[in-house]
Amino acid sequence: AGNTRTVDLGSINGGAALNSLTLNSSLDTVDTLDVGAINGTGIETLTVVVDEANISMGGGAAFATAQELKTLSISNLDKDSSGDVTLGNISTADELTSISITTLGDTATGETGGGTVVAVGDITATRAATGDAITSYTVDLAGEYGASSVGAISGSADIGTISITTDTVGTSFGQGPITPTNGSITGDITINTGTNFTGTSSATGFFQTEANGSIGNIAITAGGTTNISITADHEFIGGATTVGNIDLVTLAAADSINLGEIEQATTIGNISVSGPGSVNMDGAPAATS
Repeated sequence: AGNTRTVDLGSINGGAALNSLTLNSSLDTVDTLDVGAINGTGIETLTVVVDEANISMGGGAAFATAQELKTLSISNLDKDSSGDVTLGNISTADELTSISITTLGDTATGETGGGTVVAVGDITATRAATGDAITSYTVDLAGEYGASSVGAISGSADIGTISITTDTVGTSFGQGPITPTNGSITGDITINTGTNFTGTSSATGFFQTEANGSIGNIAITAGGTTNISITADHEFIGGATTVGNIDLVTLAAADSINLGEIEQATTIGNISVSGPGSVNMDGAPAATS
């Protein structure tokens, strides 16, 4: 402890034989584990757990041969952990069924060196409509997390539930478009943010399904500013013609929810707006019911 140590593996080449990979960092804040790019055509489970030391993986293309990857799990060890996680892009993940990104944490003064920062690149599922669904996508950032982000999640068949939760003592979270362009979002979408949230603006939909697809109920609760696909003429939801209930809640007068257009949906459930803050949505021009 106290000595700066960087473990640099250059890259990991597991071939077809390696089917599970777990990365753990140390309890020393000055250490770093850099594993470089991963090449493992047989890896089914990738688990990343940080303590106080940072973990960095892969630069621009962290895992370009993820065709067997089924489970991606990123977390920190306990509520006192504050190491950062940096992952590059994960691609050709045509068997991916579960994505979980969670951090534990204390209040703003409780963690050594501040809270964990999570930075994950694009995750490309590259899956035909007949492929298995991504059953769940979960982000839960607790405690004093830093400015964190996950890139686009694209190319999959159906996605089940989507849940994004961030704590009030964190900094901010950004999410790339979530686009099961070979399927629908069959479950509910829940976004519950304690601080600012940005959903990357997209001309074809931050949530984009296949043509004539569907999306379940959507519940957004904002503590801070929530902006999703708000560039002019960009879409909050694209592709889907059927969308469930939409429930929009602000927690304080200074909070806001700002959403792009729901372009193709002809059927939308009940739309409910509550709370003391402001809510703006760019309309649903095709909706008839």
